[in-house]
Amino acid sequence: MARRECPAFSKASWPCMTVFLLFLSAYTQHEYQRFHSDSGMALAGGDFSVYYIAGKIANGAGGRQLYDPVLIEAAKRKSESVLVANPSDDTSAWRQVAINSGAASALLYIYPPFFSLTMIPFAYLSFHSAFWLWRELLVIFLLASIYFTLRIADLPARTPVFFIASIGALCFFPFIESVYVGQVGPLILLLWTCGAYLLKVKWDKSSAVIFALATLIKLTPVLVLPLIILRKRWSWVISYVVGLAVLMGCSIWILGWHNHWIYFRDVLPAVGEGIARRENKSIPGLILQIAFGHTPFSEVQVLAPVQGSVAPLIAKGLGVVIYAGSLFWMFVMQGSDKNLPNELALLALISLVISPVSWRHHYVLALLPLLVLWCTHLTSDRGSRGRIAMLTVATLAIGSWPVGDLILPAVHPLVLRLLVGSVMLAGALICIYLFRDVLQLQDSRHVSSFAVEALADAEINP
Repeated sequence: MARRECPAFSKASWPCMTVFLLFLSAYTQHEYQRFHSDSGMALAGGDFSVYYIAGKIANGAGGRQLYDPVLIEAAKRKSESVLVANPSDDTSAWRQVAINSGAASALLYIYPPFFSLTMIPFAYLSFHSAFWLWRELLVIFLLASIYFTLRIADLPARTPVFFIASIGALCFFPFIESVYVGQVGPLILLLWTCGAYLLKVKWDKSSAVIFALATLIKLTPVLVLPLIILRKRWSWVISYVVGLAVLMGCSIWILGWHNHWIYFRDVLPAVGEGIARRENKSIPGLILQIAFGHTPFSEVQVLAPVQGSVAPLIAKGLGVVIYAGSLFWMFVMQGSDKNLPNELALLALISLVISPVSWRHHYVLALLPLLVLWCTHLTSDRGSRGRIAMLTVATLAIGSWPVGDLILPAVHPLVLRLLVGSVMLAGALICIYLFRDVLQLQDSRHVSSFAVEALADAEINP
């Protein structure tokens, strides 16, 4: 006897329920952050202040010295990670620019030199005006990313889905935290999503330039290059390399060799070591937490990995194995490049899982694979109730306010601490598992026919 679907709770009800729960989580988080800020315990715009100072330096302040080897070396002597080092030397050029600009924070700049050039227009504004403009741009980046993702999904009726997806995305914890600190994540999301869409419509050269731009803002998008090579999209590969060369040449011409040399010699290796902190939601980050026990076990300011320790090497090696295995799995499962945009969406998720540093707000990039998964499971015959329930759990695990991080210092059993601190990472791993359904779908027209049925079902069973 066939199982009857509950007419009051159809498949289309799941995303509505998920969005509602995300909204409740976002509202609670907003109230917490408001109290947190008013009490003087934190300052909004901490990440953007770094970009803002970098923009001023790129515009000529401080002798155009983005990285100070003395400050980096001082952080190393204190066994402090450059990711969280807050230099106290007021005589350094970086600190002087920070003090004069009135920025909220003076953390070290750890991004590629080219990114500072994109922040020059903000340097002409006051910090508060620039931060306000940046926050509004982040919302625009998010909404544009949703639009391109729905174009990738080939939905027959994108408008209603766009609205509900936008509400869910605006309530998505990693996005809210990105806006709170002024993080560049939503821009990376837009560039990654736009690049994947351009590949879908066979605009390979434009897609390659978009990914080259994203790579010089944050190196993570370079992970798509081996997959494109495996798919033999040679025009994309050539355009990507040329785009990187041209943009890097412009960066060197304006900022000089010195900044680029210090970045690749000192900054990038230090960032690649990772960091043991509860907000680092990646597998290498979890390994470092277990190895060094700094967090999620305490509120102590994070230390860099101990010199000579094998834990960072193990973390990197495991990341390489997961990445290579994922490429092999996609290459074997898909004999052609027909599903390449969806594979790029999966790579966005894998990049978060294997990165040495994946802060909670970095998971704003997970919106691309999450939307692809929702569109696929709600508009195809692969969307069983069990899989949709798993996707709901994964979405809430990634997108809800991580209350567990607040209570971790009070949790004593080691295993329980690890479980509570790994909820977001577990959600990402569930999504990777569910992506096999997306990659097994070959005929997009077959998917669209089910989309019409799903929309009709939503109207009949609201």
